[in-house]
Amino acid sequence: MVGSCPPRQACPVRTGTTKPKASSPSPRLPVQFLAALTLVAALGGCGGAHIPRPPAPEDSVARLQRNIAKVRHAIESTQQLIGRARGQPYLPDLYLRLAELYVEEAKYHYYIAYEGTKRRERAVTSVQARLLKDQAIAIYGRILREFPDFREADKVLFSSSHEQRELGNFDEMMRTLQRIIDDYPKSPYRNEALLVIGDVHFDKSELDQAERYYKMILHGPESGSHGMARYKLGWVRMNKEDFKGALEHFEAVIKGMSGAAAGARAGGDKRLDLRREALVDLVFAFTEVHKKVENPLPYFRKNADSRTTYLAALAKLGRRYSFKGMYKQSTLVYREILNFGGDTEDTVDHARMLYDGVIRGKNFDQADSDVELIVGVLGRSYFSWRINDKERANLFGEFEPYARDLATKAHVAARDANEPKAFSVAANAYRNYLDFFSASPKRFDMQQNYAEALYSA
Repeated sequence: MVGSCPPRQACPVRTGTTKPKASSPSPRLPVQFLAALTLVAALGGCGGAHIPRPPAPEDSVARLQRNIAKVRHAIESTQQLIGRARGQPYLPDLYLRLAELYVEEAKYHYYIAYEGTKRRERAVTSVQARLLKDQAIAIYGRILREFPDFREADKVLFSSSHEQRELGNFDEMMRTLQRIIDDYPKSPYRNEALLVIGDVHFDKSELDQAERYYKMILHGPESGSHGMARYKLGWVRMNKEDFKGALEHFEAVIKGMSGAAAGARAGGDKRLDLRREALVDLVFAFTEVHKKVENPLPYFRKNADSRTTYLAALAKLGRRYSFKGMYKQSTLVYREILNFGGDTEDTVDHARMLYDGVIRGKNFDQADSDVELIVGVLGRSYFSWRINDKERANLFGEFEPYARDLATKAHVAARDANEPKAFSVAANAYRNYLDFFSASPKRFDMQQNYAEALYSA
């Protein structure tokens, strides 16, 4: 019977011969062979082998509590070392290490409180975290009082300002950062302090003060903070409606940073690609400064360091031109996006905007390729497994009139112009329509129009 033999054992071939006589002696198998056979049957027999399951993942709170226990042990050890290091030159280093350990433990307590809210919100309160941060700030102050010549006093000040900011003590933070600026002009933390103070003023709409602090960075030697300072100055100029000045600052960010180094030089924030952000954010200023530009694509293509950056800037540029009623330019932009942008969650909207720009701008000189683009977007979405039948029917019902309208309006424009080239564009538009909408109720009318356009071409 099929399946009666255990795995890894060959079934005997049925030859049809008679069984051996009962009197025939059976060979005796060695004991070792029988033991091995029993083991194989236990591991791979018909009943199936026991598959060990991986251990359950550790609870995140338990992991955080274990980290807290480790940090507390390190705190106790550091306190013992401090007790034995009175008068030693490395004593301030031990105090600095102790403060950092308190900050680390505070971080874990915050995460535990965050987990307790089921990760619903970032603004959580942890009493333990606040107390530990207060202890760290107190130790930072002690270092500065008892060891005024400590070689890392600027680091102590900057760390203290960070914890003051975390606790919401912004006035104290500002005074602490100002001490770094005034007392340690060559400190690596000086530019960061200038950025933070400038940001505080910017958030309060105190643009002149913010600009003053950002410019202080530019007056010093080139550093990783300069790109961010230029970027922030661009936004100061934007808020002052100095669009030419804003554009100059954003362009300086792009020019001063290579694509590979942009993220690493964004003031130390590797999550932010300043070159990308500057190109996307300069769109508004560009449209205000260069109001008569016919084709903006070469400018953005030259300044983009990657395809994704280029497309992100074009998406914002297309919306801006549509808002301003500059449909010739918006049509160019959306054609470019759809031609090599690939399929994204915004592709369908870009196709809608292309249709809107062509119709409002009455620009039908490329209606054949426009219909092809719109039909292509519909085709890829229509046959996608990601959408259901209702969504598929809605897309078809929306985009079929788009393609038909573009073709027929191109035909009318060709009649008005009475140019063979325009009739050829209209004919190609009809052909692209009929290739996809061959079962459309409007098919017969479109075929007649197609024939007429071909004849006139």
